[in-house]
Amino acid sequence: ELCDGWIPMFLSPYRMMDVYEDSLAQRPPHFDISASVPVIIDENVDRGLAQVKQNVGFYVGGMGAKSFNVHKDHIGRLGFAEDADRIQELFMSGHRDEAMAAVPDQLADEIALVGPKERIRERLAAWKDSPVTQLNVGTRDMDTLRFLAEELL
Repeated sequence: ELCDGWIPMFLSPYRMMDVYEDSLAQRPPHFDISASVPVIIDENVDRGLAQVKQNVGFYVGGMGAKSFNVHKDHIGRLGFAEDADRIQELFMSGHRDEAMAAVPDQLADEIALVGPKERIRERLAAWKDSPVTQLNVGTRDMDTLRFLAEELL
């Protein structure tokens, strides 16, 4: 046993069991998984996803050395290895805007809760059905925080 919990970034509740099933099967009782999840209430899903893509692009493209970037490796394990390579290549060659744009919409949508409240409410089901024990909500908006508290507590 190395720890009693995990605080992952860029976790997809839709893919986590495919990627981490063996490790999760061996976790001790009361092992917490506290996933960092950006939450953006916006009627325009594409506009909200663009914000998520900026964060992912920065971490995958520029956090770490070209030969060792845990965020890039994690995104690769989620099934986006070619995309992660492209994001890093663009970012490290100075094409940051293109790197952010290269983040797949599907990836951004899976790791975040973005859109109108009803859409977020529906997509919360995947998190509730996953082994994640708590969400570290990424928002600066108090109305968003209240909405999630009402949905989750």
